[in-house]
Amino acid sequence: MTERQLQSKRFLLVEDDPYSRKIMERILRQAGASAVFLASDGIEAVHRANKLGVAIDCVISDLHMKPMHGLYLLQAIRSGVVPLPRDTPMVIVTANANDHLLRYAIELDCNGFMAKPVSYNSLQERVTRAFGEVFDLKDPPKYASLKLPPRILSTDYVKINGIDYPVYGTPARKNAGEENQDGASARLPGAGKRVTVDALAPGATIKRELRSASGMLLLAPGVQLTKLIINRLQDIAEMDEEVDTIWVED
Repeated sequence: MTERQLQSKRFLLVEDDPYSRKIMERILRQAGASAVFLASDGIEAVHRANKLGVAIDCVISDLHMKPMHGLYLLQAIRSGVVPLPRDTPMVIVTANANDHLLRYAIELDCNGFMAKPVSYNSLQERVTRAFGEVFDLKDPPKYASLKLPPRILSTDYVKINGIDYPVYGTPARKNAGEENQDGASARLPGAGKRVTVDALAPGATIKRELRSASGMLLLAPGVQLTKLIINRLQDIAEMDEEVDTIWVED
């Protein structure tokens, strides 16, 4: 994306680390962004969105934030409970390419992943792709009903437009059997063909579990790939060589 293309764009940058927030703000301004609004976590981002009175073209958000996690911010946007269009592009920033939570971001139709430390080129590339993506929004209840893992739940809640959202407080206890759910051995059902991420086509169906290098489940068998999911897999593949190839149905 050229500086001229960015001049009319407004960004909401959500990052709880002041240093990382400053770096990304500087990159966006150097790239010619029209405006960059700052928030230190999901709750502040919602409050800023309520008061801005101007359109936001893209949200760039850290994943692990306190008190409100980045996944809940994404879920709130897609569910339509914050004053932003539900299809507002949102790019997730993470320090860990093997983070098991990335699969939930995919299910919530995230528009990109960036690894820390964020560079000028990677930010421009992800934002360019995010603005160019077209995807079919699910109905709000589909997003709102997605059960996020108990690792990021708590006993504390904040009310956003009448809906309670979990925030960090006392960590919720995991249910029995959940400790090793993501780290279980991959199941390898039947035949299939192995395809590189770059060669994937929309409509293909996942044949075998796709896991990160650390063993975290990213996609389960039976998931039908959309262009949006393929783009996210390409983002992850740049950060994690284990995701370079995928087994799909013949």
